[in-house]
Amino acid sequence: MSSIEEKVIAEIRERAKKGETKYGTTMDRDDLSFVEWVQHLKEELMDAVVYAQKILEYSLDAHPNESIRDVVKAANEYVDYDACDTDTNPLSDETESE
Repeated sequence: MSSIEEKVIAEIRERAKKGETKYGTTMDRDDLSFVEWVQHLKEELMDAVVYAQKILEYSLDAHPNESIRDVVKAANEYVDYDACDTDTNPLSDETESE
């Protein structure tokens, strides 16, 4: 599996834990109708569009002194890999040995 896939899996695990803590349930819940699930998806996608717009406005053109490496490092620091079921941070410059 690639480091990209490992990162996505780690983030999904972290989000699932936070979601269960926050909402007291998991995605295995069966109390929502099809329409309610679609509404949740619609709201999440609208949030994604808002985030995409923010990213466009925060483009590297607007911040010429920031490199892609700076942006990746900042994103990397946002994820709590210690809370995930993985022993590596795929975007890290450092490689941990087992």
